[in-house]
Amino acid sequence: MTEIQYRLRLRQRVMSLVVAGIFWATGLVQLIDDGGRFPTAFPAGLLFVSIFFVRGRFGADLDPSGITVRGIRARRITWHDIADIQFGGLLRPEYVRLRLRTGRTLRLRAPITAVGRPDPEFGEKAATIRQWWLHYTGQLAA
Repeated sequence: MTEIQYRLRLRQRVMSLVVAGIFWATGLVQLIDDGGRFPTAFPAGLLFVSIFFVRGRFGADLDPSGITVRGIRARRITWHDIADIQFGGLLRPEYVRLRLRTGRTLRLRAPITAVGRPDPEFGEKAATIRQWWLHYTGQLAA
């Protein structure tokens, strides 16, 4: 095993662009109706476009020494610092949560599956993360 990277799929991030389009369309209507004044909806649309690109970094990188959790910032966690790996969500959304030996929990930004943001491979990805943890902490029977 070398390295595996999980990121949000394009389909899972595209809703931000849809919302941006709605804001920009609203901004155009404001621009026409207000006689040329700068519409307040344009900056909101720009915010949602930036969210689209920032979420492209969200995910998890697995390698033999541990997992790098990527959100706004990256955080490195060794396999031995993880006490348990849980799969959560009341029906939807479903996500992977790491329970650390310190007692803290950390939810992964990807993989995730939710209404409007499905990931058909979520179960397989979550099982792979657990399998790597079991393997590299010596808990997996050979």
